[in-house]
Amino acid sequence: HLVANQAIRRAAYEAVRTCSDVHLLCDTQVRAIQSGEHEIKLVLQDGQVLQPRLLVAADSRFSETRRMLGIGAQMKDFGKSMLVCRMNHEADHQQVAWEWFGYGQTLALLPLNGKQSSVVVTLPPREIEQLQQLDPQAFAREMESLFAHRLGNMELVSERHVYPLVGAYARRLTTHRAALIGDAAVGMHPVTAHGFNFGLGSVQRLSRLLLEAHQLNRDIGSIALLARYERQQRLATWPLYQATNLLVECYTNDHLPMRLLRGAALRAAQQLAPLKRGIARHLTAGN
Repeated sequence: HLVANQAIRRAAYEAVRTCSDVHLLCDTQVRAIQSGEHEIKLVLQDGQVLQPRLLVAADSRFSETRRMLGIGAQMKDFGKSMLVCRMNHEADHQQVAWEWFGYGQTLALLPLNGKQSSVVVTLPPREIEQLQQLDPQAFAREMESLFAHRLGNMELVSERHVYPLVGAYARRLTTHRAALIGDAAVGMHPVTAHGFNFGLGSVQRLSRLLLEAHQLNRDIGSIALLARYERQQRLATWPLYQATNLLVECYTNDHLPMRLLRGAALRAAQQLAPLKRGIARHLTAGN
């Protein structure tokens, strides 16, 4: 079952808003970061200066905080854009999610409540722009054709959102009294649906270390603590990040040698039921 991101964000905001020891600063942003030998300061756009014991950056794979901290990132531009929208459809999706690869495109149908799905189309930017410019009726007919009329007649019921498909892996996950979590640390290609899991994992690992240090009355921004977090997060994310990029390359590269290799690998995998079950378990774990 899928839950809309806006519902998750709203629930998270409500949980934080009622915490007496959390102070939300809205309608401002970080203008500069000043780092000394024993401290770090944040200068905000409204003139406030904050001096946290630990700065945690969680502001997207294009993180400006990461940049101000002087941390670079290995960016992987997949050369595609992703269009996401919600559509009603005639047939029942039966709570089955579909994702499949065609030459030059990747498609996904993700079931929502009732006869409605989240539609994801990945194409070169120019083709996505053409889809975005279609009127709602023409767009619906195009989606019906792309998805081979699997769900019958379709109707657009939301705005169409377009995102550049870019992966990111920070060259460092920590620096002096600062740590990166979420997409600021690792921004995944969505094909294996592990990006959100990585974000949750980074919060869990850092929180566990911070709570442990707090209970022992130790410095929550110490070099040793941040080194432990970086080591744990890299071990948990680096292998799958690389494997996902390799998988995307395998399924989206349409040159003849790769097409032949892909076909052979799929035929071999089709005969190995334990392998198929293992892959399915891995891709659905924690999602």
